[in-house]
Amino acid sequence: MDEMQRSEPRLEDVSDLIHGIQSLEMEEVKRSGPCLEDVVDLIHHIQSFLTLKEAARTCVLSKSWKLAWYTIPTLRFDDSEDQETMHLIGQTLSRYNEDNVPIKSIDLGITIEDKESTFLANKCIRTVATQRCLKELSLSIHNSIRRKYILTYEIFSGKNLHRLEIESTYSKREGSVWVTRNPVINCVSLRVLKLYEVKISDEVLNNLFCTCTLLEKVYLLHCTGFTEIKAKNLHCLQEFKLVASSEKYKILEVDDVPNLQNFKYLSLSIPRTFNIDSLSRVIELSLYDVMIDAAFFDNIKSKLPFLESLELTFCNWSPEKLDIASASLKTLTLRLLKNRQIDDLQVSAPKFLHLFYISPTIPNISFQNHTTPGKIELDRLELGKPTDNHCLYKMRELLNLSSEFDIGIKIRTSDDQDLLDMDIDDLKIQFPLPATNVHKLSFDTFSVKGRVHPSYFDALFTICHPNYITTNVCKSYSSLRSELMKRETLDLKHIEFKNPRNNRWEYLTDSSPSTFDRYLELKLNW
Repeated sequence: MDEMQRSEPRLEDVSDLIHGIQSLEMEEVKRSGPCLEDVVDLIHHIQSFLTLKEAARTCVLSKSWKLAWYTIPTLRFDDSEDQETMHLIGQTLSRYNEDNVPIKSIDLGITIEDKESTFLANKCIRTVATQRCLKELSLSIHNSIRRKYILTYEIFSGKNLHRLEIESTYSKREGSVWVTRNPVINCVSLRVLKLYEVKISDEVLNNLFCTCTLLEKVYLLHCTGFTEIKAKNLHCLQEFKLVASSEKYKILEVDDVPNLQNFKYLSLSIPRTFNIDSLSRVIELSLYDVMIDAAFFDNIKSKLPFLESLELTFCNWSPEKLDIASASLKTLTLRLLKNRQIDDLQVSAPKFLHLFYISPTIPNISFQNHTTPGKIELDRLELGKPTDNHCLYKMRELLNLSSEFDIGIKIRTSDDQDLLDMDIDDLKIQFPLPATNVHKLSFDTFSVKGRVHPSYFDALFTICHPNYITTNVCKSYSSLRSELMKRETLDLKHIEFKNPRNNRWEYLTDSSPSTFDRYLELKLNW
């Protein structure tokens, strides 16, 4: 889950800052001035990027570091996979509590294995959740037992809490993580709420929305237990993302959210109440097809005057013709699933920059009123059985609509008979000059009986001369390499591959199958 992940720099990543602080300490010693007082904030800032184990290693650097590490206000613990680690975490938190050492931010990983680990987990969470100065609380919980784990009722008790993230990971054989039905909700300063695979009731969720009126970002990702969402009177709300795979929502009320700029709704259910007027100031909008009807496209221009990014996923239906008009739209993403397809796509947007189209088939695309996108990406195109010139013609004509393309292709063929409909000579007559604006050409499958058939290269290189090629090398490395090397004497100057061991570009002649793990990335110099 991208929103819930954070980068974890290691101690080596901040070595330059550490050396700088040591130099500062030496200067202070020469002047007989204070040492720790001048650098403790900077030391704590560096240690905040490290896990607790890595931060502990800094105590050997100097006396200042030894004293500073003992009072780090930002704690980041590794996942506690055993009770001994949980006991150590509990002792550390108890020491902070007894010595009145403030905790401003904590990132805590917990594994629930039995009653004792459940007790220790609740004790640790209760200790930090009730800290007056706590501003950020991030929990990653793995419940490995079959019964549910209920979070302690103090989880929302921090009056100064600004950010709360709870991530649950479990399988069907394991228990879920629940928010208790009667929590103490005092987190009136909460700005960011992120829940991932957490079960929470309608009453608790909507009480949170009523109490936490300063909320700026809300992420409910694959959460269950509730069927009604009432995000109302949240004047600070800027981002609201709701993603669910199976839950059916009866009511979705988003009202009086004047600063909502990013709204994402991906769910299989159609909520009973939803008014697009509440999205009047939205800039980024992402919807699953259950939220889309014929009237929606009429409202884009009139009711969404600030819309810059639109992402639509069609699963259960798709319109034959799609006409999108917007004075502000810059980016359009269309994702078609379950063999859905659009025959005609028309875009009228003077500020348009980027089209990302994900479908096995290519529609007839036209841009109106001087709309010319800077980049078009086509993904999951299928060249399969039967393969004929129609798809290739349409692809080549489409390459005239933008200055840069990325194309991803799936080729599904089982024998050479599938290639008989490809008329390479006719392609060369119709398109004597290959397009040179394809930045990257990707192949998900590029093999026939374990080898690359030359006709595919002939057809695709007749249409375009891509700058880069990426492909799965597990099945087709040898034939791919052989076919490309033949073309070095024709229209290719030389071919380079990116060596995954050092990320350097090297000549393809120096490569071997053992060099690659899964994907081969090539640079073609025409």
